[in-house]
Amino acid sequence: MSQATDIFHTKQHWENKTKFLNHDAAVRFLGFYTDDLLRRVDFDQLIQQKISEDQHHNQPSNLKCLDIACGTGLVTFRLHSQLQQAISKLQSSSHPDISVEGIDFSSTMIQGANERLLELSNSSHVPQVLEVSLPKFYEMDGQDLKFPDASFDLIFSNMGVLFYPDIPKGLSEIHRVLKPNGKAFINAWTEDNPSKVPLEIQRKTLSGPLYSLVEAQRFMELCEKAGFSSVSIETVQARFKVPFRNYAELMKSNKDLVKEDEFPQFVQQLAERFGVKNMDEEEIEICTSAHVASLVK
Repeated sequence: MSQATDIFHTKQHWENKTKFLNHDAAVRFLGFYTDDLLRRVDFDQLIQQKISEDQHHNQPSNLKCLDIACGTGLVTFRLHSQLQQAISKLQSSSHPDISVEGIDFSSTMIQGANERLLELSNSSHVPQVLEVSLPKFYEMDGQDLKFPDASFDLIFSNMGVLFYPDIPKGLSEIHRVLKPNGKAFINAWTEDNPSKVPLEIQRKTLSGPLYSLVEAQRFMELCEKAGFSSVSIETVQARFKVPFRNYAELMKSNKDLVKEDEFPQFVQQLAERFGVKNMDEEEIEICTSAHVASLVK
């Protein structure tokens, strides 16, 4: 019997998942948690602070932001939009040089992010003058970041770090590439996660928790050991509805969770657990929660 967490440690798992976890699916499952991460930063205040630093040091400053395990760019693009909005409110034409970058170790996730980037750059909704350059995406392992020390002011990771084979290493890398007093915001599923019911059905083949940071105390201890000067953990909850068929198809992307020949039986069991009669038309309600770490270097 394999450990449940093992299924997330390979690139192949995430390559398989990309076509199922498209942008619409990402918004449905992760949209609330994306907004929850970003609401923890007052971007208006942050940019004003940077402008004050410019004036104090008599030199232009920069504001560098990183989205780790960015997937197809859900956090990255919303972050870019909020920064652009904050800049547009300024009375002064002077503002810091702002950059937004996203990394993921899955090449297909990065491909998906770049496709979204192309759509955005060709969209009529994009302002003619962008004060914040469009995001850049790189294929990169979050446990081995190819950035110099003290590179970023802000780092976000939306349900990413919890999947690392070496979580302490990943947290240490975040600490390393943050500037002094830089901030990071990282979340992780609790036991109330979108895969809770499927995992319960498949308990015959998997053991242990599906995710690695379900205990808030352990999450906090790992962050403290990584060297952060301030660590706080908050637990947030979200309920959302999703078409049953879409949910079942997303679970199909977990090929180590559900074997191809077992999928029809698995879907039937899933429908029974949720009380679904019409698989193609009914929606189900998913109850989720996550721990959110707010960190300061």
